[in-house]
Amino acid sequence: MALRHDLPELEEMTHHVAYEHRGLWWFLTVDVPLGSSNERGRLLAALMQQARLEAGLIHLRVLADFLLSSRDERYPLGLVADDYFDDGWPKRPNVVIGKDTNEQKEILDDLHARLAHLSLRRLDKTTVHKGFEWATVMALAPRTLRTFARFVSELKGVHPERATWFADKIPPEALTL
Repeated sequence: MALRHDLPELEEMTHHVAYEHRGLWWFLTVDVPLGSSNERGRLLAALMQQARLEAGLIHLRVLADFLLSSRDERYPLGLVADDYFDDGWPKRPNVVIGKDTNEQKEILDDLHARLAHLSLRRLDKTTVHKGFEWATVMALAPRTLRTFARFVSELKGVHPERATWFADKIPPEALTL
């Protein structure tokens, strides 16, 4: 199987992949205290916390898709972890969030239906989490970052020059969560 994208494109796309990784990592590791004594300030703080959560969830969704998806010729401009290996990621995982593929499917379905679309699923209280809460999803997100670190490590073993493209874009501590 040949590379789907040329090497300069892959190298340039590492900026975008790293952006998604950093966004999720910052969400999980940086606490942003937002407090105020007046009602308008409290409302603004609540809106900012919601926006911060939604941004973290979008980064999680994009990274999960990047790590889990295989090359799909229906989306020739798409980019997945497989694309950084000549013949695809040989040890691509089946699970990057949740305890197993069933829980992961529920979580990803929730991410797609609740976050990216207006859906009646937002009314559904019978999800895998029995009264869905985003905090439960985000508690599972560090596994996604650890899987990304594994992707970079395995890429380094096969194509060290490609792995270095990520080195200056992702802080080393962000690969050890």
